[in-house]
Amino acid sequence: MKDLINAVCLVIICAGQVGSEPAPTLTFIDHFNLRKMNRWNEEQLAAQVAEIKNNLDKAKEYGVGEYILFSRSFEALINYDFTAPELGDLTGRVYPNDSEHRRLLPVYAKCVSEVIDYADQLGIKVIFHTNQFDFPRSLYDLAGQKISGSADVCPGKPLAFDLLKLKIREFFTRFPKCAGLQLTLSETQAKVTQCNCPACKELDDTERFLRVAQAAVDACVPLGKTVILRTWGQFEKPEIVKKLPPKVVCSTKFTLPDFHLTNYPNPVMALNAERQEVEFDGWGEYSGYNLFPCYYGDLYADRIRTCVKSGVPRLGIRLNWDPGIRHIFSIPYGNECNIYVFEKLARNPETHPDEFLKQYVAKVYPASARDAAFRLYKRSTELQRTWLTWCGHNCNDHSRVYMGGVERVRSQIGSAVPETYEAACKELDTRRQAIDKAYEEAMALIAALGPDVPEQWKKDLERGARTHWFVAQLNCDCIQMFAAFREKEAGRPMPPIDELGRAIRNRANLWKTTDPELYEIMLGEGALKMLEEMTGSSKS
Repeated sequence: MKDLINAVCLVIICAGQVGSEPAPTLTFIDHFNLRKMNRWNEEQLAAQVAEIKNNLDKAKEYGVGEYILFSRSFEALINYDFTAPELGDLTGRVYPNDSEHRRLLPVYAKCVSEVIDYADQLGIKVIFHTNQFDFPRSLYDLAGQKISGSADVCPGKPLAFDLLKLKIREFFTRFPKCAGLQLTLSETQAKVTQCNCPACKELDDTERFLRVAQAAVDACVPLGKTVILRTWGQFEKPEIVKKLPPKVVCSTKFTLPDFHLTNYPNPVMALNAERQEVEFDGWGEYSGYNLFPCYYGDLYADRIRTCVKSGVPRLGIRLNWDPGIRHIFSIPYGNECNIYVFEKLARNPETHPDEFLKQYVAKVYPASARDAAFRLYKRSTELQRTWLTWCGHNCNDHSRVYMGGVERVRSQIGSAVPETYEAACKELDTRRQAIDKAYEEAMALIAALGPDVPEQWKKDLERGARTHWFVAQLNCDCIQMFAAFREKEAGRPMPPIDELGRAIRNRANLWKTTDPELYEIMLGEGALKMLEEMTGSSKS
C-alpha cells in the first residue's frame, strides 16, 4: 500500500507540473500477428499480414509513427550464417542446408518484409521485438561451456554476447528497413539471471541486464537502429539508468502489475522520462478481449498528462494479445474508442476525456443512440471490474477461466481468499450476486441503445456480456474449490463439494451448448478440469 500511495503521489505531482513538451511519438504494439510464426500455415500467415496492413492503415489515420511487431524471437528469421569467435564459420552447421528451418525461413521472411515495406510506404517505422536472447539447441551443442554454465546462457562468458551481436546483425542484413529492436529482459526463454557458475556468480541482475543492453547497442547503433529495453521497471532507478548506454529507451507499462483492471499506477511511469516509452492497453488482455467494451479513457487521462508534461518521448498502445480474437479495428462498437481517445489525449492532454469519447460516439452511433452509447462506455470499466477483479486483485486468467487447477488459482488470486472455507463461501456468494447485477445492468445498457443501432451490434454486445458472466461465475467456482482444498491442506476435513460440482457442470454445459466457440477460446473447461483434479471426476 505504501508503494501505491507513493505512485499516486508521483502521478499527481507530475500532472501538476507546467510545461510545453512536444507531443510524443505514438506506437501501435501488435502482440499477436507474426508473434509465433511456426504455429501457422501460409494461409494463416497471409491473413495476419493482411491484418497488420489494416492496422498500419489505421496507424496512418491516427498519426502513429511506430509499429512494434511483438514477435517472440527472430530465431526463425536467421540461419547463423556468420563466423563467430572460438567457433569459426557456422554456415550450415547450426542449421544444415537441407533443414526444415531453411525451407521455412523464406516463407516467414517474406511476411516480415512485406509488412515492413508496407509500413515504409506509409512513413511508419517498424520495431521488431524479441525475448532477451536464446540459441537453438544445435548451437548449444557446438559451443558447450563456451556460452553455458549452470544454465544455457552464462552472462559471464563473452562468446554469448558476441553471438547475440552477430545474430542481430544478420537479422538487420535481411531486414534493412526495420527501424530497431525491442528486447524483453524479464520474460524470456533463456534468462541471464539463471546461471550461477563461477564465471558469473559475482554478477547481480542489474549487471547481467546491462551486458545484454550493451551488446544490443553495439550491434544496433552503428546501423542507425533504435534499441528499446522492455524492463517492467528493473532499470528505472536513477543510479541504474545512469549506467545504461546512451540512447537506450526503457519501455514500461502504465499499470502495475501488468495490465490488470486493478489499474494501480506504475510508480516508475514518467521517471527518467526522456528515455522512456510507456505502454497502454487498448484491446483488453485482462479486460475481456474486446468482446464487450472496456473504456480506458478516464484511466488514461492523468497518466498520459503526466507522461506528456514530463517529456516522455514515446507512448505505445497494445492492439491485441495471443489469442488473436476480435481484433480491435474489426468492430466500431468495441474498444477502438480507446485508440481514438488515447491519440487525442496524447495531443491534447489538458482536455477532459469525455469530450473525445463523445466525438467517437458521434462518429459511430446514430443520433438517437449517442447518449445511451456514452453511458454504456462510461459504465463498461466498472462492469468489467466486477466481472474480472475481486478485493483489489486480478481475478481471471488473462480474461479467461482459470486453467491449471489448484496451483493456478493459488498463484493468481490465492492471497485474496478468506482464510476459512465458510468465510470464503460467504464472500463468494456476495461476489456472485454482484456478477449477476453487473450482467443485468449490461443488458439494460445494450437495450437502451434503441432500434436505430444495428441488431447485430446489440447481439454481439449481449454475447460479450454473457461470456464475461460465464467466466466470472466459473472463476468463483474455481476459487471455492481452492478454498475447500486449502482446508484439506491445513489438516482439516475437506468440505463436501458435490453441490458445487453439479453447479459447475450445469454452468459449463450450458455455455458449451449455447456458444461452443467462446467456451473453447475462454477456457470454459478450466473449472471442469479443476473439479476432476479435486474429485477424480468431472462427470455426474
